Amino acid sequence: MLRRNTRPSSFFPIWLRLVLIVFCVALAPLHAQLVKDSPWPAEYAVTLHVSPEEAGADFAALQPALDRARQVAAEGQSVRVLVGAGHYRGSFELIGTPGQAYAPVAIEAEEAGRAVISGSEIADGWEVGDSGYFEKKFPAGKRVAAVYVQGVRVERTRADRSLRPGQFRLVGDEVQLIPPGGATVADGLVEVAYELPGMLLCIQNMDTVLVSGLYLRQGGGEGLRVQACGAVAVEHSTSEHQFIKGYHFEDLKRLMLLNVDALRNGQEGIKAVNIPVMDVVGGAASNNGYRVGEGELLAGEAFGVETQSVKKLTIRNLQAADNQGTGLGAFYADEVTMRSGKLLNNRLGLSLYGVEKATLREMIVAANDAGGMLVMGSACTASWSIFTGNGDGAADEGGAQITATDRATLSLTRCIVSATDEQVPLLAVENPATVGALSGNLYWGSVRPFQLGAVIPDKRGALPPGLDFAAWQAVTGQDLNSAWGDPMFNAPKYFEYIPLSDSIWYQQKKWPARTVTEAEMAAAREQYLTPADSSSPAIDPFQAQPVPPSAD
Repeated sequence: MLRRNTRPSSFFPIWLRLVLIVFCVALAPLHAQLVKDSPWPAEYAVTLHVSPEEAGADFAALQPALDRARQVAAEGQSVRVLVGAGHYRGSFELIGTPGQAYAPVAIEAEEAGRAVISGSEIADGWEVGDSGYFEKKFPAGKRVAAVYVQGVRVERTRADRSLRPGQFRLVGDEVQLIPPGGATVADGLVEVAYELPGMLLCIQNMDTVLVSGLYLRQGGGEGLRVQACGAVAVEHSTSEHQFIKGYHFEDLKRLMLLNVDALRNGQEGIKAVNIPVMDVVGGAASNNGYRVGEGELLAGEAFGVETQSVKKLTIRNLQAADNQGTGLGAFYADEVTMRSGKLLNNRLGLSLYGVEKATLREMIVAANDAGGMLVMGSACTASWSIFTGNGDGAADEGGAQITATDRATLSLTRCIVSATDEQVPLLAVENPATVGALSGNLYWGSVRPFQLGAVIPDKRGALPPGLDFAAWQAVTGQDLNSAWGDPMFNAPKYFEYIPLSDSIWYQQKKWPARTVTEAEMAAAREQYLTPADSSSPAIDPFQAQPVPPSAD
């Protein structure tokens, strides 16, 4: 289990860390923080209070309050739906009429995290059958997507397999299960979610929307979907244990996410499509894609965060960890900026495809099984970032700390790039044209550290030979003031990557600088660069990596 740690690392300059601390302390609730020069108001003209328990509340149920909020907003008054603590089971919607103008609407939990919207229902009447398992029949036509025993999700397995503790299977219209260790069925709480194409909370055709403090759990489809709206902000909210996606945002004019968590969802934590401007501050997208582990999806179909045609994407202080697929994937963007985030222990850390300009600063991309960062058809610049321990689960599949191909360009400044498996390359780049500016970096840990040429194994499974550090400098003419040495991280076992005080990282003024002449570079390229073997074309990298979506 990953030990989460989102505090900034002392790997970064002290003045940058102080700026980051001041920035984090200054963060206020989003609707207050963005009042100046933003569409989200500080105050709302009308407040509708929802509570299933308080007698003085305006509504006892959520849906009538949302219906009334839509009417009030259509009349031109900003309206806030204040959701009291309680459990709201079912699906809810705030859907406007296309072309109608609406004043801003906020859906806020009275106490963050205590307004729970759940897509599951309580299932009683379990009996021990002839199989020796707990059994219960469900209505025909309703497909059980997930089972939870005392709040713990039970893993689904095939109908022809024997069950272990913490598993269930579907046999016709009957569910058979063994509860997790320490949980009980006879006198415990069992909840089930049915597989649905819908979502727990759907918001469409509104102009300005704020969602704050909600906890969405155990749905058979998506947790929150917001579509065809103007400016949308979501803050301090969690979507967990959804069968498909935690959050789905599409066709918005602007999206802000502040401290939004997407946890333990079946396929994707957060998906955003066709949005001109998207800002993410804080939050976590972790343990998503559990259906990959159950054999229902490929790893390339699962993401912690996936964006498609989000033209300007800014991400700060986000952690994407333990996802069965890619931690973060950004496709078809004009500009992607990521800072002070962590992509840890995913199948693949970061995937960029069709991004005109990607900038990473103070990022940690570590311990991802299939590789750290994959850059395809994109221009990527990283500085003061760490790429380490990636590709250990795919050393024979072409995994690397950083892979750049398909006419990509890669620039690195003041980065640490190191391997824990000596067979895993540090950099795998398509050709010398792929290499941008490389300066002041520290490399370590691989016996074939630099691959230049085919970056994917050919159909015979052969990998191109790797260049050592000196040959890499000579061939590329880059990294001439970089160094080879052990960064000496303090506690990588606990996902802590701070170089110890004796590390060569702190001796940069003593690093030797090298000069490479044009003649030396030409001779090195003639020696090390060979034409590609046309009889054995490279495997399509997307057979093993995330599938790029269509541009539209």
